[in-house]
This record gives sequence, structure tokens and C-alpha cells, in this order.
Amino acid sequence: EAGKTYPAVVIHTDGHFSLGSFEAFPEDALHVMPVHTGQLVKEGKAVNLSRKESDTANDPHPRTVIAVDKTGTHVTLVVVDGRDEDRAVGMTTNELEAWLVGLGVYDAMNLWGGGNTTLVLRDRPDGPIRIYNRPSDRNPQGFHTLRSGQTTLGFKFYNRR
Repeated sequence: EAGKTYPAVVIHTDGHFSLGSFEAFPEDALHVMPVHTGQLVKEGKAVNLSRKESDTANDPHPRTVIAVDKTGTHVTLVVVDGRDEDRAVGMTTNELEAWLVGLGVYDAMNLWGGGNTTLVLRDRPDGPIRIYNRPSDRNPQGFHTLRSGQTTLGFKFYNRR
């Protein structure tokens, strides 16, 4: 559709990332991941997503964010827990934007939030896969549960020594 833009994370064939709204995806796009909610930081400045979004932007919630430096080669992932008054209440988009600008990121996208905000890591190549945060979804007994239909973003780090 002419003139329509699509918020996305683009991984290019040379390995750098682009975050933003695209009318057409670059020819060198290796992978494109659509983004549900939108951009938080653009060219180092807060976008003020809360003015453009629903009440979920103005209330504290769990959040999942991907951010990059100006070159698109340094990627920062942010997982914010929430909906737990004793531990973590979450962040509004304004709070998150200000914090990301303070970190010095160039571009940042809000990937999702709520119960989808789950950080899973394997800290050793032979180690177990573990959940490192506390997802906000719980079953009727109060135990944390994982959603089955999540968007998954995975990275493998290589030791260059």
C-alpha cells in the first residue's frame, strides 16, 4: 500500500541492524521482524510514543525493547519486569524513552510487553536454558506461566578470543 509504513527490526546481510518504520524493506535485508507497538527512540531522541499510543503507553507495564547504536552494530536488549508491587511495577513509555536516551542509544523499538516479556538465556554453551526474569503471567495457583505464541528473538554469541 503506497505511503504506508511498517515498524520493524531489519537485520542486514552484513550483520548490522536497522530499526524504524519502513515503506519498503532494504534489498540487503536478511531478516525482517515486524514490531507491534513502535519506536521509542529515533536518532538519539525520545519519540514520545505515549502521545501516539493507547493507555498502555501511559501506565507502567513490563516491556521488551531492542536498541542499537548509530552504526547498528551494537545491540542492546532491555527486559523490564512489572505487575508485581513487591518487586517491579514496570515502566511507562515516557520513563523508558528517557532511560534509553540516557543510555545513549541511537534507535530503540518497543517489541512487546506484558506477559510476553520473558528473558531466556543459556549462560554456558553446555548449560541449561533458564528464565532470568519474572514474567507477569500467572496461572490460577500463582505460578509464573509462559505464553505459547510469543515473538522470539534469539542471539548466539561467539567468543572471539
